[in-house]
Amino acid sequence: QPDGSYLLVGAFGALGLRLQRWLVDQGAQSLLLLGRQLPQLGTEAAQQLNGLQEQGVQVQALNWEMLPEALRSLPGDHPLRGVIHAAGTLRDQRTEVIDAQSLQLVLASKWGVAQQLAALRKQEPNHWKQLDFELIFSSIAAGFGSPGQLVYGAANGALEAGCLKGSDVAPLTLAIQWGPWAGSGMASGLDRRFEAVGLKPLHDAEALNALERLLQRGRSG
Repeated sequence: QPDGSYLLVGAFGALGLRLQRWLVDQGAQSLLLLGRQLPQLGTEAAQQLNGLQEQGVQVQALNWEMLPEALRSLPGDHPLRGVIHAAGTLRDQRTEVIDAQSLQLVLASKWGVAQQLAALRKQEPNHWKQLDFELIFSSIAAGFGSPGQLVYGAANGALEAGCLKGSDVAPLTLAIQWGPWAGSGMASGLDRRFEAVGLKPLHDAEALNALERLLQRGRSG
């Protein structure tokens, strides 16, 4: 909605940049873009931020320390309407060599991010009262498994369980088990692995069309 604000977590990776453009194409005019690090000058992420601002979109590039104040400063006529958790980190390892550092890294980028958002909602619940949806980008690794991605699959599965329980924060709480997206991103360079098990990478148009249909359907899960 043009009179809402939308929080995108994992906003500055390859997939996050596509989602920024998609939100604006859907009519969003106020974006809170959250990442572990802010975009560096001259990068694709920084250039896209400048382009969105030139289009008249209200854009805030944020890290976690900046997010509470950004929420408090949202104007009353642009409340937070949607949250997309698209953050994630891969660290492929065979089960017998999974180490504590990799375990923490992968869990923190999925489950840890969700816990940070939940803590923020608990601390300042008023900012979340007008949500239309919460959307989690999960992975087929949670449902079917994927070589070397036991921890990643488990982290996504934990988030999906929360969606199945429903939410008292947003009318629509949805997790989508995405297959690989074509082009750059976490699945980049893994085409042969996916082809070996019969998976064809999703192109942006078909993936984003599917995303739009799932949101319009309005069914949590």
